[in-house]
Amino acid sequence: MRKLLLIPLLVSAGACGGDGGTGSNGGGTLTAAEAAELNRAVFGMAAALASSGGGFGASLNTAPGPVTAENSITIPFEETQPCTPSGSVDVEGTATVSFDNLGQNTTIQADVSAAPDRCAHRMEDGRIITMTGDPDIDVEMDATAGPGGLSALRVTETGAFTWARGDVSGRCTLDVTAQLNAATQRVAVAGTFCGFPVSGTFPIED
Repeated sequence: MRKLLLIPLLVSAGACGGDGGTGSNGGGTLTAAEAAELNRAVFGMAAALASSGGGFGASLNTAPGPVTAENSITIPFEETQPCTPSGSVDVEGTATVSFDNLGQNTTIQADVSAAPDRCAHRMEDGRIITMTGDPDIDVEMDATAGPGGLSALRVTETGAFTWARGDVSGRCTLDVTAQLNAATQRVAVAGTFCGFPVSGTFPIED
């Protein structure tokens, strides 16, 4: 179960690469390093939801009573998460958690919409970049775990947001997919984020 909760954190490791930048609102551009940081920050929003008491993450630790067949729980959620150092992100969606006590498997299907509202992210160099959904960022996740660990995982992230750094601003689109290779227990991440390619293969950590 712990591995399922860490999925958004794992996907956030996806690396951006490239030489150029993108931005239209104000003609601003981002470097590849800045885009990579924002990629981690955006997926961090999903991680915060999964580990929050108000989101579906809290319900993952609630074991069902003794049953002899599969059962499931669908959990709607809608909440506002604060950003550090300022701003917020409105999160809403549904998660369906299916328990198979006989096979000891747990499956999660989640659809999450995250709309940043001047959500500020402090870069490693100390500068602040704020993000606002245009209109939002959509995350879909399908994952299955059993006694042997994570056996299936697919996460997609699509959408767009505007960003501002001082008096420079721009707009980013994103389309990133993560897919588990169950045999190797490694996740391949691929797609584009803010005009940069995203690629990498990362292990599922215990």
